[in-house]
Amino acid sequence: MNIEKFKVLRPYLYHLTDKRNLDSILSDYTLKSTVTLVEILKLPNREDFLRTRRVGHKEVTDGAKSFLLRDQDPLYEKIATKNLEHGMSFGDFVYLLNSKVFFWATEGDLRKHYKRYENQNENPIVFKVSTEELFAINEIQPKFCRLNSGAPRCSSYYQEGAPPRGNNTFLEADDYSGTPSSVREVTFDMMCKLPVTVMLSPHPDKAFKNIS
Repeated sequence: MNIEKFKVLRPYLYHLTDKRNLDSILSDYTLKSTVTLVEILKLPNREDFLRTRRVGHKEVTDGAKSFLLRDQDPLYEKIATKNLEHGMSFGDFVYLLNSKVFFWATEGDLRKHYKRYENQNENPIVFKVSTEELFAINEIQPKFCRLNSGAPRCSSYYQEGAPPRGNNTFLEADDYSGTPSSVREVTFDMMCKLPVTVMLSPHPDKAFKNIS
């Protein structure tokens, strides 16, 4: 995939987080994966934790620092397990998801994701970030995904039921065979720096404001 064309087509990417995580994120303008956060906290039994689907939101803490991790409720094990590739177990796939920082590539997917939490009387914070600047300040190469990786149901691009999932779910631009318009998620491994131009909003349909 031509990454320059992707940046033109999707000039902004979007990330959701709980309000309680905001101060920590803005303290160093860095989004951290669940794996990274759990390692920072030195959570007991963290290997099991990172390989187990989260039912409901989970607060993790070491007594001094705490983070709210969003649920993995749509990650149905029976469906996902049927379509995992190359010997990957369900625990392996859960760990893989926990190692990523996720951005939605389209406003449509952002709104669908936000609506799920809104229906639960939650109002997460939305980050809106320049794709060009985000890619420029991170040494780690972004990876691209053509589906909602955490919801293993049928996909419009895959005609044989739920699409396969595994290490090839997330691919760098040179290995991604789809078009820029087919990308639904953009991910970074372990952590991701944010440009100071990042904007915030309490809702996808409300104005985004610079925080710098």
